Amino acid sequence: MNIARGATVIKTRANPRAGLAEQDPLELVYGREQLAAIVKAAKGAGVLCHSYSAEGIAGAVAAGVKSIEHGVFMDEKTMVRMAKQGTYFTPTLYGIAGMADSSDPVLAERGREYGPVLAEAARAANELGVTVIGGTDSFGTDVTPIGAEAKALSDAGLGKLKALQSITTAPAKLLGVDHRGVGRLVRHGVADLVLLGSNPLESAAALSDVHTVVAQGAIVRGQAA
Repeated sequence: MNIARGATVIKTRANPRAGLAEQDPLELVYGREQLAAIVKAAKGAGVLCHSYSAEGIAGAVAAGVKSIEHGVFMDEKTMVRMAKQGTYFTPTLYGIAGMADSSDPVLAERGREYGPVLAEAARAANELGVTVIGGTDSFGTDVTPIGAEAKALSDAGLGKLKALQSITTAPAKLLGVDHRGVGRLVRHGVADLVLLGSNPLESAAALSDVHTVVAQGAIVRGQAA
């Protein structure tokens, strides 16, 4: 139904949510065969897969999904396959580690356990050639600033340039909109950009120091420099 409505990106899952204490994020919901059926039904649309367990992640990658979302317990064998296939990785570091501050003891423990493991997975995947994407896993009105995720990726070992690319050119390619000039400044592009207070290649924290926001060529926040 979503494909018939023109959707070009579909999100599914291999495991339940980590952010709900009553759910087990390592339980397998959809295996390789089921995910492969979803990829086939998507008819070329990019399928992003929410997954945490090594089994769930490996099955999703084998099924041909375009991106792994979260991917805490991703193993090296799967990372190598992702690099070969061109599968993206969106770890949502800031959001996962942030559960450590939850008032719910189950979620707090998950944040403390998953945060360091996920940071190491992001570092290792990047070193093996997997394109890492900066994502916040935010929804509704509770939106985490993307700059915080980029800094978390930089701190995890991606470095400042890859952190910048993780929230600009890389997601544009993942979502198939890079040809429209999304994520970079090009002539006749969409002209979505931000002006920062300092150089993000000197400090990843600069990505949270936003002074002006331009959307499709119009200033929507701040003022021209």
